[in-house]
Amino acid sequence: MCAYAASKCGVHGLTRVAAIENSARNIRANTLAPGWTETPMVVANSAQNPGFAQHATSAIPAKRGGQPGEVAAAAVWLCSSAASYVFGQMIVVDGGMTVGGFEFKD
Repeated sequence: MCAYAASKCGVHGLTRVAAIENSARNIRANTLAPGWTETPMVVANSAQNPGFAQHATSAIPAKRGGQPGEVAAAAVWLCSSAASYVFGQMIVVDGGMTVGGFEFKD
């Protein structure tokens, strides 16, 4: 999880700087950060390792993976005029995983 967390922070930092540098020209920079999403690749990998898939989805407060359409809806919103005053934000679409997910055990 360390590398995952570091990469998300790096992307968020880059997004914020891009927003600062471009907002005066009304160019919005935002990031969409999806969590476990039931894409064909995730479904295939879950079938190969059902134990990991069960562990991963049970760690999500919503107790399920996201649907591609749910992530797409957030992307469409970010691109719409409804989000015209949203600059430099990371929109996390992960069923609450990053606010209370994995239980760490030694």
